[in-house]
Amino acid sequence: MILGRWRLAMPFIVFSLLLLAASAGGLWLYWDLDSPIRRALTAFMCLMLGLAVYVSFSIALDRKSDGIPWWRMGVVVLFIALTTGVAWVRTMV
Repeated sequence: MILGRWRLAMPFIVFSLLLLAASAGGLWLYWDLDSPIRRALTAFMCLMLGLAVYVSFSIALDRKSDGIPWWRMGVVVLFIALTTGVAWVRTMV
């Protein structure tokens, strides 16, 4: 069952880690060029994606639950969707 949990969580882990790496890299590369509000929004995106990574790993590491963790999977998808909304708002600033 442990291998099954990792197999279930791996797409969530990889996708959220890729998005976090892209956001953090953009924050670091464009720090001097962006306005303070854009920096704050990008940092907020990094925070939300970091939480998505944390919840993704918790899907794989939870040994108490035997079923499919639908709530956690939904939380990861919600954080990624909210991040895209923040990125959309950031383009307007």
